[in-house]
Amino acid sequence: MQLFVYHKFLKTLFYLKQFSYNTVKLDIYFLICRRWLLSIAIVFFFSFQGVAQWVQTNGPYEASISCFAACDSFIFAGTIGAGIYRSSDNGLSWTPSNGNMESRFTKCMISCGKNLFAGSATGFGISQSTDYGISWASLTNGIPKGIVEAMAVWDNKIYAYINDQGFIGMFLSTNNGATWTNISANLNFYMTSFAVVKNSSDEEIGFAGTKNGVYKSINGGLDWSAAGLPDSNITALAVIGTDLFASSNTGVYRSDDFGFKWVPAYKGLSNTGIKYLSAGKTDLFAGSIDGGVFLSTNNGAEWISVNSGLYLPIALNCLAAIGSNLFSGFVNAGIFRSTDNGTTWNTANTGIMETSVSALAGLGSTVFLGTLFNLYSSTDEGLNWLSTNPFYGLNPNSFMVIDKYFFVSIGYGIYYSTNGGSSWTIPANKGLSLLNTICISGSSNESGGINLYAGTMGVTPLNNYPHGGIFISTDYGLSWNLAGLKDTAISAITCIGTNIYAATNHGTIYYSDGKTKKWEVILQVPYYISSFTTRGNEFFIGTEGGGIFRSTDGGEQWTHFNNGLSNSAQVVSCFLVRGKNIFIGTEVGVYLLNNVSSCWESINSNFNGISGNIVYALAASDSNLYAGLYNGVWRRPFSEIITDSMPGIVPYKYSLSQNYPNPFNLSTTINYSLPMRSNVIIKVYDILGREIKTLVDGDQDVGDHKVVFNSSALPSGIYIYKLKTGNFVLSKKILLVK
Repeated sequence: MQLFVYHKFLKTLFYLKQFSYNTVKLDIYFLICRRWLLSIAIVFFFSFQGVAQWVQTNGPYEASISCFAACDSFIFAGTIGAGIYRSSDNGLSWTPSNGNMESRFTKCMISCGKNLFAGSATGFGISQSTDYGISWASLTNGIPKGIVEAMAVWDNKIYAYINDQGFIGMFLSTNNGATWTNISANLNFYMTSFAVVKNSSDEEIGFAGTKNGVYKSINGGLDWSAAGLPDSNITALAVIGTDLFASSNTGVYRSDDFGFKWVPAYKGLSNTGIKYLSAGKTDLFAGSIDGGVFLSTNNGAEWISVNSGLYLPIALNCLAAIGSNLFSGFVNAGIFRSTDNGTTWNTANTGIMETSVSALAGLGSTVFLGTLFNLYSSTDEGLNWLSTNPFYGLNPNSFMVIDKYFFVSIGYGIYYSTNGGSSWTIPANKGLSLLNTICISGSSNESGGINLYAGTMGVTPLNNYPHGGIFISTDYGLSWNLAGLKDTAISAITCIGTNIYAATNHGTIYYSDGKTKKWEVILQVPYYISSFTTRGNEFFIGTEGGGIFRSTDGGEQWTHFNNGLSNSAQVVSCFLVRGKNIFIGTEVGVYLLNNVSSCWESINSNFNGISGNIVYALAASDSNLYAGLYNGVWRRPFSEIITDSMPGIVPYKYSLSQNYPNPFNLSTTINYSLPMRSNVIIKVYDILGREIKTLVDGDQDVGDHKVVFNSSALPSGIYIYKLKTGNFVLSKKILLVK
């Protein structure tokens, strides 16, 4: 039931890489697989006349690329969670090439003749395709179904290095994968990479990069001997002619005598932590996780950076020179291609449909999408998505709107916009730089400003920084101070007036009145708490495994509120409130609770694009409901979901209407709109500014409101009525005629 915990962890990936890229790279396959294996589903598009349905928007797509391979005229890209894609036009466009593969998490690929082999990152062993990826068969004859750490072709034989629940061994096939032989008897190392070099007699010598240097074999892998760079963690091997290159965390090294002697070959490398090597006919390319791509045209004697067009410091995950093209694969940024030896790069993701959705928000007709890589916006219902500066390489994971301020959490602080996302302010965020911000909320304060709250999980206690907790900023993110719950991992936070509610990843909900740093426990459940929302006097909590809890008395008592939800639907990720209608995103799609029902209703019927898939985020524009899934953003018009008997259009902004009638004799009606639950004050003043009457003073729900002003005791004249909520103040004149 902890699927969404893993998605929350993925949101910290780019923050974590500041501390340990190696750890992230080694663990990424395992951290991602458990959740996504349950969420991957083939999307079928059905069209039923007269039946409402969800429509997939046009991206944006950000696959996590793990490896490349070429087979005849086709190029293949393996991904983390989205299977394998194939290109027949040198990477300009891609199509899914998964056949009936057991695993969509690919760690490595090789080709041997017309045979293509894919190694699983999640314990499903090796799959083989003999028809260029159209269909796949799992290989089991003599080889275990483990994690495939590396594969290689050597003298038309196939070698596979497999980790099977702790047993690590090398397996050999001499008949294109039909049968396999265990050749691990004399293996005393952990292999990371493989290369083959021909000697002057045209004999092939095999080299293995390991965590303890380079090893070589002259008898087909039956025996291995040390071949230099002892005690070095070798990350990649590459060959140009008879020159063998090895990369490690200290740089690149070259041997021209089959591993007897090695010399440094990293002059000009600004980042010596090289993870990837790939050789063209005469050029050598090196890649680091955070430093991009480097080129050497003289066998490693000198290097230059070739990163123009790459979104750095996005985590580079693989590098391959194929024909005259160079391909780089990134975590959550897809594929980039260079046709000029890396001088310039362009995205090459056409047809790759995968998105790591972190958050969604709607502002009027504009929809904002936060991913593990960037912030996007669309003003045309998802037909086009625009990448938003300055969010390249960041992880926008939480949104909040207060008055004219649109706040975005980026993992280690917040950015904000006061013009609907056209431009952004980047505060100093002093006090949050070493913390992982998971969620944000806020409320207007008594001085007319905003109290911002950040729920954090931390990464590790450093320099006396707490391991998570609630932090407050009263200066729009310039500085943050601990507001309580030190060293507590916060999973959700919300403000209702001045009251603050915070949830932890171990199922506890805390309450504070916002005036002190005192917190009290109001609920404990054995589930991960993912989200909060309110509707009138109802308070809802979403959990992973326990579904929905509801309180109608301010949190004193709680009851399960799961009528209509299947067991799978009780894994809840998010809420969206539109007027009196509540939507939830679950492990199996979207559900609705309208204002006249006590039962949740699935709104996924007749469309497999949403049904049966994990919904990570929900948002509303003026006319559409949006849902973020692993394969992108989907939308559905509210007109298909909310009927006239279920009112609930959420205003885009605060507004105050002219009273009606005006002029008036005895009483008149004042209409106003609230885009969120707010503390509202409406007062009437005379023309000299003296307060005459208070019409409204208290918290009110999102939506359209009205109040009647009775003037029976007042003389004729001009009066002014003023609405104040937080930083929003608006006034209008009114004429009383008796």
